[in-house]
Amino acid sequence: MPQSLARKQTIIRILYTSGAAIIIATISSLLILYGKGYSIKPVRNGDVILAKTGWIVLKSTPDGAKSYLNDKLENPTNSSIGNLKPGDYNLRIVKDGYHEWKKKITVKEELVTIADAFLIKKAPDIRPVTLTGVTSPVADSTKNLVIYYGSSDEVNGLWLYSQGDSIIASARANPRIVAIGDIFKNVKKIEWSPDSSQILVQVQATPTSPLLSYIFDVNKTYSAPFSAISNPEKFLNSWKSETQIERDKLIAQLNVPTELVQLAKAPETLFSLDQKKFIYAENQDSKIIYHVVDLTVPLPVGKEMNRIFLEVDKNEPLKVAWHSSNEHILIHDSDLVKIIEDDGGNQTTIINVEIRDNLVLPAPDGRSVIINTSFNKGSSSNLHRISFN
Repeated sequence: MPQSLARKQTIIRILYTSGAAIIIATISSLLILYGKGYSIKPVRNGDVILAKTGWIVLKSTPDGAKSYLNDKLENPTNSSIGNLKPGDYNLRIVKDGYHEWKKKITVKEELVTIADAFLIKKAPDIRPVTLTGVTSPVADSTKNLVIYYGSSDEVNGLWLYSQGDSIIASARANPRIVAIGDIFKNVKKIEWSPDSSQILVQVQATPTSPLLSYIFDVNKTYSAPFSAISNPEKFLNSWKSETQIERDKLIAQLNVPTELVQLAKAPETLFSLDQKKFIYAENQDSKIIYHVVDLTVPLPVGKEMNRIFLEVDKNEPLKVAWHSSNEHILIHDSDLVKIIEDDGGNQTTIINVEIRDNLVLPAPDGRSVIINTSFNKGSSSNLHRISFN
């Protein structure tokens, strides 16, 4: 082979190798930039520039829902939308049989914004979980246990209903008797111990009878005769002290802003199950303002640490409780049970029905609530599970 031809082939191989390396490096760089949220944007003079963009990750429970961004149909959930110009977008997520979910979503440069839609059934499933009738129900601090007076053909007394701590346990839980006796029909007060292992029960047979106090271990079954205690305040004060000590320990572990420490320590303040958020109520002249303090690090894109999620008239107070997602809050407003996101978005009615004893409890499965009601006028109430997702 002539030397000139060999030299020419060597040059061609070098050019091919260099060209391939340049192309691979260019593509790799573009992919890295794309992954970081950059996109190629043409400009008027024919040139192109690299523009910083953001992403939206679409989630829904249940999934398979349609999504619309600024009224344009996008991929069904769960999926993502990339290369979005920074700014605000109107997102809707819809699924047959469920209430529409909608939200203004903020997209920021090189960041991922998560849109997680918890869809609520328009027609929830309803089934009773007790059959003995429910009087004077009181839930523990976890909202998983309920003690109440019930009467059956076989036995009357104090019953315990346990939701369990999982979907399976919740579905299989059955009420069981704790203390047998008609005396508990006249219960005046029930208090739970901080660890939910004991209850203090006070009963009064007639308006002129003495007030009798009893301590029961909820994992046992008691029958008459019962041993009354003479110092109920000693137990109550001890339990209150234990609760406050545990709350103080929690606050010490969290990075709570100084100006919010006392609010966080207050007994009425409600912490989420993951203990990264808490709810407090602010009383103003004519209204009550409900706040969520979010101690999550880092904060989700577009959310503030201290945010208002609800305002109500001071003459129409309501009850709130954390949903097991730690992202939603249950609202009990008269005969309405609602759910709302912790930033005030997507307030949706779960059910409108007479609720007795103000009992509305979030279930551990996250897809249902327990309420005390009767669907037959004049009949005794029972605990019912309302499945809404």
